[in-house]
Amino acid sequence: MSMAGKNYAGTNTNRLKAIPLGSGNVYILPVADYPTMPTDEQFEQDVNMIGRTKNGATLTYSGEYYTAVSDDGVAKKTKLTAETVTFSWGIMTWIPETVELILQTARASVVGTGDSQYAEVKIGGVGNQSNQEYWAHFVGGDDVDGKITVTGRGLNTAGLEAAFANDNETVLTPTWDFSPMDNDGTLVVMRMANQNAQGSTAPQLTALTIGSLTLSPAFAAGTYEYTAATSNATNVINATAPTGANVVLIVNGNSLANGGSATWEDGDNIVLVTVSDSTGSNSYKITVTKS
Repeated sequence: MSMAGKNYAGTNTNRLKAIPLGSGNVYILPVADYPTMPTDEQFEQDVNMIGRTKNGATLTYSGEYYTAVSDDGVAKKTKLTAETVTFSWGIMTWIPETVELILQTARASVVGTGDSQYAEVKIGGVGNQSNQEYWAHFVGGDDVDGKITVTGRGLNTAGLEAAFANDNETVLTPTWDFSPMDNDGTLVVMRMANQNAQGSTAPQLTALTIGSLTLSPAFAAGTYEYTAATSNATNVINATAPTGANVVLIVNGNSLANGGSATWEDGDNIVLVTVSDSTGSNSYKITVTKS
């Protein structure tokens, strides 16, 4: 069997219809108080919003690579040696305390008393660097395709520029330089709403079996990705759907009748099961590893 297109479903699912749109807002929390990444509920409180966003936000990933090549060009190997993730956005609504949060040498305070009281922020002085890391949590998306979040921890490394003009807003634009957040070296976490779950009226499977193989996790209608292991040459796949729903099975890019026997190749095999009716569709992916 040809391996070309092994992982190609040949079907169009809700995942392929999502179009991320729009800007969002950013929430920050001190790493000193939250050593591991906070939950959305912990982040997304008004008190943690750093200001209303202007001019959108930009996530940038870049890597540095070393390539070793033999003199005759036959042998070649490329290795990632360093990587950087930065996240920048514009802050349109801000106060001196905002500057203190995004600038390492800034110190905000209230000066004076009574009618002569005012807010002040002092900037500068190498010895004033706070070296305080913050979690930055961007929340965007829309009502159609659901919420999108971008989360990382680090420091603002872009300095500060504030242009005061009579015909434009004064927008602060910090750039967070993200640091590893776990033992895997993860620099940023992006999350999107499960597009398969967006259409709550779309049909779901009621049962799914691949011979006597054990699915991990155990089958549940609302769980869409599984793994299984086998040493068998073939197994029968049975997908049970609600009355009136259509089921399509694709194994390694090839159609298979529901209740038919799949022939496994050594290594990973991709099984895609799509259940659909007039209200929409849901797709289930099972990676079957043959040893």
